[in-house]
Amino acid sequence: MAGEFLRPADIKEAIALLHQDEERASIVGGGIEIVLGRSPAAERLIDLSRLGLSYIVERKEGLVIGATTTIAQIIENPLTARFLNKVIVEGLRQVGSPLIRNLATIGGAIARAHPWSDVTTLFLALGGTMVIHDGEEERTLSLSALYERGFRRRLAQMIITEIILPSPPAGAAAVFIKFSRTAFDIALLNCACFIFRPHDCIEQARIIIGARPQHSVPVSAVEEFLAGRDLTDSTIREAAMIGRETVHTADDIRTGKEYRKTLVAAGIRRTLTQIMHQWNKER
Repeated sequence: MAGEFLRPADIKEAIALLHQDEERASIVGGGIEIVLGRSPAAERLIDLSRLGLSYIVERKEGLVIGATTTIAQIIENPLTARFLNKVIVEGLRQVGSPLIRNLATIGGAIARAHPWSDVTTLFLALGGTMVIHDGEEERTLSLSALYERGFRRRLAQMIITEIILPSPPAGAAAVFIKFSRTAFDIALLNCACFIFRPHDCIEQARIIIGARPQHSVPVSAVEEFLAGRDLTDSTIREAAMIGRETVHTADDIRTGKEYRKTLVAAGIRRTLTQIMHQWNKER
């Protein structure tokens, strides 16, 4: 049971409060983790709502989203609607229920980095970075740092202030797909693909698979296979089979690893096919 509810006025005060009692303190954005009882430290709650971190703006580095911006606010913002054929809007509409999206913040979703996170899979594919503050200075790190050994423990002493999605170049496309038992359920598996094809061949591909049920990972074998090729039906079929053979999956109480292997292939095939159809319409 929470004993204190603290509302710091700025980021330095928030981190100072966090450092005073790291064992019992917990950062509160939307409060979803606290309500669901998944936060081990919930005796001293530090609310970030007064820090002015709810915004979405365009800067030279890309689309910048403040950490306490809710999923619903991101979906409804015209800047995200213009980003890569609405991939952010369509992807985030698959996160939880409307009630969850009204409360859950983007910073909280990234900081928790649950293995089934749709947000992490999508934003990794989009090349996202996070701005973190340790009380003295800000640093910008790739979202892939979330899975480096020991980083989550260090992150517990810092606060994410922004998420940055780099502006996509002309010739880029991205698609996100989630497989789940119901519309509001967590993913059995999710897949996000970002493809950059400036001319007739793919120059860069980012293929991310999450909810394996382990955390999101890039499918390097597929990314390397696609480089220098165009998207055709045969290329897509082969990419899907490479993904099925190389992505590690596991059993859990919701489904088995072999079915997840099938979903890996289906996810890669469907996302790449959608991108191919987008490009064909533009020709």
